[in-house]
Amino acid sequence: MKLVPCLRPENGLVEDPLYYLGLEKQLHTMRDAYLFSGDFYEEIKHPKYGDKEKIALVLEEPNFSTIDGPMATLHEHADTILTLCPFMAEALPNRQQIFFPVDHDRVWMPSSKIVDVSYFGSAPKYIPWREYLSEIDNRWRLAFGNYNEGNMRGCSYDDKMRTMAASKITLVHGVCNVDPGNEWKYQQFPVQTGAFSHIGHNILPQVKSRMFEAALSRSLMLCWKDPWGIMEEWFTPGKDFFYFTGTDSLLSKVEEIVQNYERYSDVVESAYKKARQNYTSKAFTIRYLT
Repeated sequence: MKLVPCLRPENGLVEDPLYYLGLEKQLHTMRDAYLFSGDFYEEIKHPKYGDKEKIALVLEEPNFSTIDGPMATLHEHADTILTLCPFMAEALPNRQQIFFPVDHDRVWMPSSKIVDVSYFGSAPKYIPWREYLSEIDNRWRLAFGNYNEGNMRGCSYDDKMRTMAASKITLVHGVCNVDPGNEWKYQQFPVQTGAFSHIGHNILPQVKSRMFEAALSRSLMLCWKDPWGIMEEWFTPGKDFFYFTGTDSLLSKVEEIVQNYERYSDVVESAYKKARQNYTSKAFTIRYLT
């Protein structure tokens, strides 16, 4: 296997999970092919890659699945497309549904949980995520960070993983934003799938790395209940994580879990064992790349 990471460090997003997948450690077990990741949509067309299988690692779908984007014709250039989106995997050629691989060597195991709730990532615009974070911050110890805001603004990937491991609870969700005015671009995508069912509400389903990172960090996951149940592709509600539906639901669950954290150790361990066995970079290589 030859890795073709088309990363763009000049955009400043060098702490993105894409930089820390750890797949290079598994090269000796992979089949003979090219593995493209990042912003590879032009690079993959180059004739120099025509001598063996071309595998595209797509970690954004259905985001950018627009009439003017590269997703509709990607199958013309890639022999195998590994996508996080179950809807696109079912509807479009050459696609196979995957999980988000996490390098277990970067998982931390602290001796104590010193953070009540953590969240790492951007705040979805069209659900009241900032209200959720504000209400939690007013009551409990919150660690929040992304590139531009939060009390852990601009933190490194390793700092994020350390903090998740020190958190009783990690908030997760399975959606991404659609900017107003761009809905029509998705509505004119050549193949319409269930991924676009709530385009009028400016959201799409999207599997996130933090689901798998939190599970491996032994942090109990509270997930906003999206219309698709996208997290249920990989984890079982009530066994591996809990849903919340709004502010009241979230606050009541956080209060109960923070005060009685040990009662939920079976949920934490269930998610951890499932992720440790099935969702690491090593497991990813065995399942999709050998």
